[in-house]
Amino acid sequence: MSTHCFLLKTYAKINITLDVVGVRNDGMHLLRSIVSFINIFDTMLINIGKKGPITFLPYPIENSTVHKLQTLLDIPFSAIIYKHIPIGRGLGGSSSNAGGLLGALVSLELIDRQKALEVAPKIGADVSMYLYNGPLLMEGIGEKITPLDNINVPSTLYLTVPDFASSTPMIYRAWDEKPFYSNYTDIYLENGVMGNALTEAFQRVFGISIPRGMYLTGSGSSIFSLSPPTQIPKHWDIIEISMRKTGWEMRPCECKDIHTGRRR
Repeated sequence: MSTHCFLLKTYAKINITLDVVGVRNDGMHLLRSIVSFINIFDTMLINIGKKGPITFLPYPIENSTVHKLQTLLDIPFSAIIYKHIPIGRGLGGSSSNAGGLLGALVSLELIDRQKALEVAPKIGADVSMYLYNGPLLMEGIGEKITPLDNINVPSTLYLTVPDFASSTPMIYRAWDEKPFYSNYTDIYLENGVMGNALTEAFQRVFGISIPRGMYLTGSGSSIFSLSPPTQIPKHWDIIEISMRKTGWEMRPCECKDIHTGRRR
């Protein structure tokens, strides 16, 4: 196999809307959601040609989506991944790493698109979105993707990142205790009003109230708004974000052993 070395940026996502429309027999929740990529990213240094370690910085992560991808593919690679997307904040950072790498492998013609679409759901329910441009409609448990080429989404939003993480399984268990079915996606497509069916469950779990005009992204804990928020704790981070069409970007770099610095 030929050697490929490249720098990969994998971008966060937000759920502009999120509806729970049903629950499968296995307990998995069926969703309908409008998703867009945003300009917050992780940086991945990828070296293809020899199987090697997957290293996360600034702190180690075991059994990540990239580790899963490495076991599912016959493509040997090693990686150093610099995490900038806050973990556990509903921004899809973990899915972006595996999904962006899958997209890059398709672009390099090391794997065909159909194979990538088959592999993605085995790694994570929403990994498939990174094989498409945004914004997009996400359905099923996250694996059914329809690009929304003509939809209008805000060009700029304000993302509030709390100082605590939110566990996705915990929020969905809270939703199960008090189910709330919604139709925010169709409402947004008709008149641009946003909403998230997990908001009540999130507020109940954490004992906080999300102010009017602010919207949970995914299962939290990040919240976004059209204007800078004023009713939040001062120590929470506020980031001005812009929307993106693509969930990843790739550029070649000099081939070295990325863990030793030696040329290959």
